[in-house]
Amino acid sequence: MASMPQTGGGQECLPARAPCGIIGGSTRPPMRLLLLSHCAPDAPDKGEKVRAYHLVRRLSAAHEVHLFCFARRQEEVERLEALRGRCAGLYAELLDMSGRLARCALPFLAGGCLNLLVYRSGAMRRAVERAAAGKPFDAAVVYTLPMAPYVPAGTPFVLDIQDLDSEKWFQYASRRKPGFLYRWEATRLRREEVRWVRRSWRTFFVTRNEEALFRRICPEGATGYIENGWSAEEWDGGCVSPPPEAAGRRYLVFVGTMSYFPNADGVAQFAREIFPELRRRDPSLEFLVAGRDPGSAVRSLASRPGISVLGAVDNPRAYVKGSLAAVAPLNIARGVQMKAVEALLMGKPVLASDAVGETFGELPPGVIVCRGAEGYWAGLRSLSRWTEDQIRSAAWQRFDGWRNLEVLEQELAAIAAKKGERE
Repeated sequence: MASMPQTGGGQECLPARAPCGIIGGSTRPPMRLLLLSHCAPDAPDKGEKVRAYHLVRRLSAAHEVHLFCFARRQEEVERLEALRGRCAGLYAELLDMSGRLARCALPFLAGGCLNLLVYRSGAMRRAVERAAAGKPFDAAVVYTLPMAPYVPAGTPFVLDIQDLDSEKWFQYASRRKPGFLYRWEATRLRREEVRWVRRSWRTFFVTRNEEALFRRICPEGATGYIENGWSAEEWDGGCVSPPPEAAGRRYLVFVGTMSYFPNADGVAQFAREIFPELRRRDPSLEFLVAGRDPGSAVRSLASRPGISVLGAVDNPRAYVKGSLAAVAPLNIARGVQMKAVEALLMGKPVLASDAVGETFGELPPGVIVCRGAEGYWAGLRSLSRWTEDQIRSAAWQRFDGWRNLEVLEQELAAIAAKKGERE
């Protein structure tokens, strides 16, 4: 942001506008909120950024929000300029992930938790301290665990932890080498999850299943869950058209960031073990993989009959729109799979692995859990079980990201009421 002066390693702008304090038809006294996010809420173009995007918009509609976040790319920092009119304060710090990982090696070997080490920043800490020094925050909303250490002492906070990430790292230990390093991180991360959940006013997971898993591990602490999703006013999935090059083609599609191990691992296994049998039975069937940063193992799948690896595309939803169904063949899955939700909101069925099906708990209309090639073939033959309208309507009832955050508003109101009692 050219208009934002460099400040302690990040970029900062103060102040912007006063909030209206009105949301959902009711008037509540606005709170001075600290919103901490591990990713930039500039655009909902990646699964982890969808919630951050909705958090800043929902909270700024009723409160004085001071946003502190990390960004992965300079263009994300520049796009945050659009939030100047929403946030009373904004600080964005560019995170060089590759450089951070290298610098974290020794602290990790010394016993640190990698997930927290990567996001440890003196500049971020000082920026938060400056903002809190003049006038304390009424409360903080913390989007994911690595941002919890930045909450000022004495500030009540709600932790939007999303997934129980330590479970994913335990799963990594069984599928990636060297497994013992992943187990180290899983154990350390779980210790941090328990510690910060106990400290929070309340912690929200992204699904009922994730919350239940944590409660089995640690029954202490106040928890709940808020499912992710979109808001109707920002959703444009119903307006897209299939890309011209997809006309007349019968294909399944996977959409997701391909540098993310669970995506690459699941797609590769589907392409090697499942799709050849589907194509043998239906030679017209194709499999399209759309997503940024495919590695060599994923790119090599394009040499197989019927498979196209598209890489980054301008509008992934267009490819979903023209598909027979989306596939979600992940072996490792935690929380809400946003690309599956996007397909459902477009009225498209989803052929899902057991792991993905379990993340939903109660399966929404349109999701078909498939086991092996026979299961995927049976799923293909039952795609007409629901109409597009049935799938779309049920998805909107459950995955309205704006409406679902009302639970968070209620927790903030409880914090404000508690503060009022003390005063």
